[in-house]
Amino acid sequence: MHLFLVDQYIALDTISPIIYSLAKREKVSLYNLNLFYNFKNEKVVKFLIKNNVLYHELSDFSKSNLIRIIKIFFLLPKCIICLKIFNIFHKFFYKYYFIFILNEIEDLLIKKKIKTLTVVDDLHIKNLSLISFVCKKLDIPIILVPSGINTIKLQKLNDRYFYLIDYFLSPNYLRGFSKSLLRSIFVKTLGSPRYSDEWLSILEKIYSKKILGDKKKIKIGFFLRIGSPENEKFLLLIKKLKKIKTVKCEIRDKPRDSRPSICGKFYYNKMNSTELIKWADIIMTARPSSIILEVIKKNKIIIVPTYLNPLTKDALIFKCRKILKYDKEDLLLNFVNNFSFNESKKNKTKYSKNFVKKFAGSFNSKSILENYSNFYRKFN
Repeated sequence: MHLFLVDQYIALDTISPIIYSLAKREKVSLYNLNLFYNFKNEKVVKFLIKNNVLYHELSDFSKSNLIRIIKIFFLLPKCIICLKIFNIFHKFFYKYYFIFILNEIEDLLIKKKIKTLTVVDDLHIKNLSLISFVCKKLDIPIILVPSGINTIKLQKLNDRYFYLIDYFLSPNYLRGFSKSLLRSIFVKTLGSPRYSDEWLSILEKIYSKKILGDKKKIKIGFFLRIGSPENEKFLLLIKKLKKIKTVKCEIRDKPRDSRPSICGKFYYNKMNSTELIKWADIIMTARPSSIILEVIKKNKIIIVPTYLNPLTKDALIFKCRKILKYDKEDLLLNFVNNFSFNESKKNKTKYSKNFVKKFAGSFNSKSILENYSNFYRKFN
């Protein structure tokens, strides 16, 4: 059996296509180690369960009373706990909580006769170190999958994880590493499973419900990151756009969901990322993100207010000529005010396939999931 561990939604979103592909021929288990989020009701998890994937929550195998006490503490209303104390305690706990469940993870690996263990690079390095110690003792290979594609220029990628794992599955050719490392057995460049044509078509079916909107209004979807430097100014821009009578706005925030939602001031979401992209006429973001690749592959209009975030100027994902970049707010507002559906249909946005290949991998998109399945099958 192959075991996949997730502790955030982004990790689930990243490895779901790999799990789906592998489960066609192998036994696969997915364990959610997030204390506060039960992913069982997520549509993508329901889809995986229907396709022979065994799904478990942390509570299914962890009997630690300390973990239960800590969970109760974190779910107390903010008015009872000093927020500053809460943040300090949570930051410490999130780094080290695997200590309390490590023995149970080890028992799980032994009882289920696990062949490989896969994690996503959002897992805190302290927790990865603990798992690495157990897996090396049991001679179980650890496979690391990046949580997204490289979207910004990097002089050197962070290699601190590499000493703790056996394989790194890269969606595209890494920048910032030597050619000898890229050619080594250690790094496997297999394409992006999350943005492969096969998985995107599956997501279309999973989220097939139509979200109705006023056909006369311009539907703008926003991707933002709560707590980011540009966020407050971005929210002010959204307020201005909402005042335009012909505009309908919906927001998708991109938080790191290690914290319980009750403690956050985000969660404007009515739709997930795929649903928002499907619904919107225009997607707007002020931050580099892998999800832009899905917008590009679906040929939606993308607007980037570059004046809000200097990072956008160096973002590789925004180098595409078809992406509309505005360095002044009045120019952006003018475009939206004068947006014409008829003109948009005539000049439908089409992005370069070669540009997409730089990020999704220069492979036949239909074979990407098969690449991952074949990689895992060699551990039989």
